[in-house]
Amino acid sequence: MGLWGYLEQRFRTERPRKLLALDDEAMAGPVHLIACHRGATESQSLKHLGFPDATVVSTLSWVYVADEVQEIQIVFLANCRDETTTNLALQGFFEWLAQMQEEMRLSARAAARSRIVRAIAREAAVQPQVPAPALKKSKRIQISQTQSNKQPPS
Repeated sequence: MGLWGYLEQRFRTERPRKLLALDDEAMAGPVHLIACHRGATESQSLKHLGFPDATVVSTLSWVYVADEVQEIQIVFLANCRDETTTNLALQGFFEWLAQMQEEMRLSARAAARSRIVRAIAREAAVQPQVPAPALKKSKRIQISQTQSNKQPPS
């Protein structure tokens, strides 16, 4: 089984292995693959990413979103109702990567994302964990039933 493990075994493809960048420390990434039972749109993918400033490439069978700042990459595979349709969407994405010579850019982004994640993990390990401030209990004003039932004087 290759670097993509389950994906490679499930869809009988060795092409994904070329998408992962290897650096001195380990495998880089991730590149998120999301299989959608129905269609996938550009607006849905940007909402999932959380901000509109990203590169989006869309076809009928997949949507690719790449953020150039945080180096997040997501591929939404559309109409994944069975193994055949999922495999067709995935192969279509791989063909686009090869035709547009995007494989190296995808790998470079994956390596950059891996470095970002490791830097955040190192920073989190160094900073002391400060407990959250305790919330003060609010004072509850109790109104007795006799006070609330009093009728104002007429």
